[in-house]
Amino acid sequence: MKKRRYFAGAAAILFLLLLCGFAPQSITEDKDAQVLLYETYGESEILVYTGRTTVLYRPDGRSAEAPFNGQYAVLHGDTVTVFAETEEFLAVERFSAETLEETDLFALPVTSGLRFAESDSAGRLYAVTYGAPSTLQVFDAAGEPLTEFIFEDKIFGIQTVDSTLYVLLSESAVQISLAGNVPTLSGTAFTYAPAARPYKLLGSDVYVNMQGEVRLFSGEEWAEDTIVTEAVLSGDMLYWLSDTSEVSRVRRGDKAELFTLSGEAAALTANAAIIWQNGALCRESFGTFVQPTPTPSPIPTPTPEPTATPKPSKTPKPTATPKSSTTPKPTATPKPTATPDPDVTAKLRVSGHILYAEPGVTAAKLRAAFPQAEVEVYTSSSAAASGRLKTGMSVLIDDKLYTVIVPGDINASGTVNTADMRLLQRVLVGETELTDTAALAADLNENGRPDAADLVLLDAKMQRD
Repeated sequence: MKKRRYFAGAAAILFLLLLCGFAPQSITEDKDAQVLLYETYGESEILVYTGRTTVLYRPDGRSAEAPFNGQYAVLHGDTVTVFAETEEFLAVERFSAETLEETDLFALPVTSGLRFAESDSAGRLYAVTYGAPSTLQVFDAAGEPLTEFIFEDKIFGIQTVDSTLYVLLSESAVQISLAGNVPTLSGTAFTYAPAARPYKLLGSDVYVNMQGEVRLFSGEEWAEDTIVTEAVLSGDMLYWLSDTSEVSRVRRGDKAELFTLSGEAAALTANAAIIWQNGALCRESFGTFVQPTPTPSPIPTPTPEPTATPKPSKTPKPTATPKSSTTPKPTATPKPTATPDPDVTAKLRVSGHILYAEPGVTAAKLRAAFPQAEVEVYTSSSAAASGRLKTGMSVLIDDKLYTVIVPGDINASGTVNTADMRLLQRVLVGETELTDTAALAADLNENGRPDAADLVLLDAKMQRD
């Protein structure tokens, strides 16, 4: 077991400068870093990211390293819970959100791969595994089995909001009350079409679905904007990533405002965003949001009215032909099976358990490419994903699991750019190492290892794409 390291610094002045909107603060230069959790906590924030190690971080300078690399992190009450799947067991690591000190560490009796994980303010734990995708396992705060819920449908997500745990099924969200000592099933919260399944609840009565629509549990539309990335609802203000380096916000019924970030966004709260800037993961406070300047549409040139043509004279009605004897009705031909979208499938390739996807393919396009299949897309931390496919994501196609590799997307940002070039250069001179998925994304000539030839191919790919 690795030793826990804890860091605390008197950085209140730095924290105030950050909150006042100064330059982005560098957090880590670990190119493999993936954000597991980024949420507000009181007047501050909690960030959990994983790469070479899993680190908890607060913008006042405090940070702590978790004993095991996590796949999930959740914040409820004053506790951050990190779930870390190892080859031997599932570790549960708890930390104080105030001090970031480790408060608990134990193994959870989960025997197959973790599909979803959650906690609640009482410390109870919830898990869904790949081996039992229709079963919600419930554990007490000490990790002992408490109860389980078995559904007829597969579970597509679980999320705690206040005193309710929502279980997202294919056509309905079931609510489990957390008010008592033992969680109890309390009925259906709301229903939806399978294609419009929620991927994130934004509050106790609003969610964003797989089609990017923000809706109330009643089905009513909350916002006209389509959201296909991370979103946060703070009070009556909705924030989301409207572009790789752009944050939008809107109040219900108002027009959206924009704030341009200094780098490519990885996560956001209502106060700031985590971005990639110059190869480092940074925190950037939001400045002034502005309404976008509308592009004036060109005034169409009026087309002249066509000259009226003379009305043709009536032709005599043809003599009716005798009605033929009734012929048997032909057998109806079966409706053809929908075929995959060739524009998307041309950008996809499967090799064993690897799904290679060219840059720009989104989760929505992937689903549309296989209309007859059940397609699920997850982030590297196993949360439901939307937007661009990124290296390290997972895809389930009719229950077959694939790892996504986007050739050239070495830093798992979903795009191929100079940051990937710099990372590969550092690898080639021995300054850093790549994860297995990043190495596959870097191996453009597919000779089994990243090398100088891949650097040339990456440069050509950047020019082409």
